[in-house]
Amino acid sequence: MKRKALVIALILMSVCLFAGGSSEGAREFYSYASFNTGTFQYMYAAAFSGELQKIHPEYNVTAEATSSTSENLDLVYRGEAVFASASPEKLYAAYNGEGSYAERGKLNAGIMWSYQNQVTLLFTKADSDIKGFQDLAGKKVCIGAAGSSNETKNCFVLDAYGYHRTSSDAFEFDDVDVFAIDYGEGASALADGSIDAIIATQPLPEPTLYELALTTDIAVFPIDEEMMPLVREKYAWMWDSAVPANSYTGQTEALKTLGDPNYVIASIDGLSEDDAYIITKAYVEEILPVLATQFDVCKPFAEDPSLLTANWVIPGHPGAVKYYTEKGYNCDVVKP
Repeated sequence: MKRKALVIALILMSVCLFAGGSSEGAREFYSYASFNTGTFQYMYAAAFSGELQKIHPEYNVTAEATSSTSENLDLVYRGEAVFASASPEKLYAAYNGEGSYAERGKLNAGIMWSYQNQVTLLFTKADSDIKGFQDLAGKKVCIGAAGSSNETKNCFVLDAYGYHRTSSDAFEFDDVDVFAIDYGEGASALADGSIDAIIATQPLPEPTLYELALTTDIAVFPIDEEMMPLVREKYAWMWDSAVPANSYTGQTEALKTLGDPNYVIASIDGLSEDDAYIITKAYVEEILPVLATQFDVCKPFAEDPSLLTANWVIPGHPGAVKYYTEKGYNCDVVKP
């Protein structure tokens, strides 16, 4: 009888271990929808994933190359990604089930942290007759990849400057020849003269444009200060942003422009509150200080972690909010 009881106990123990009853060796696999390979967003996702696995081997996060915030949100909707990079306007619409997301319903996701601030700049060749956003009539202008948040927001900037769309819901203009291509293609096209300018709302520095500036003399222009209120009337998701001198080769003066935050979000269905808490704690206390040594974009967040919860346009993931609340950080949602 004792032998039988011992055998049953051993069998039950084996079942528990195999099913993950022991935290040691239990693994969770998550997909992280980021952006195109070669962009900061993709490199950040890969670096975050690698550092997280060093600290918590039980979490296996794979950085996935994608085309845009739109694709990232689609993947979260379908349950094919747990983590994703997202821009404010599309995330707000998906979370609230508005606009193009009305038929799908509300996205069940929350913000984990803000991870970059983007700035809106105009890039031309240094010898161009374009001296700012007001000089783009009749020019060939890259506005970012089709379907990307850059395509959306940069068209709103053109709206504010008085350029005329072919229709209210189109990403085409009567008086500007816009090209919805990614910034790698845009940089090559600007270098060889196929286009005249690039509008980019990207982190500093945008890698492909930074590389372009090393080989091609360029000029960099901000949104004009007097135009900022008009831009925000068209696109409310922007805040004042600073561009330090020498962010790009040839840009010798500091600039003031507008910009917006980007977030790491997580599916509430796909990531438990406990796991979100553990990952957020690891990110803030151990991973972010490492990433700040690799990416200048991360330095402000490492120096002032309260920025991680600044300008949230939807609520945070419950596990992330639990951690930030314990640390005394404000997780309030802001309205555009």
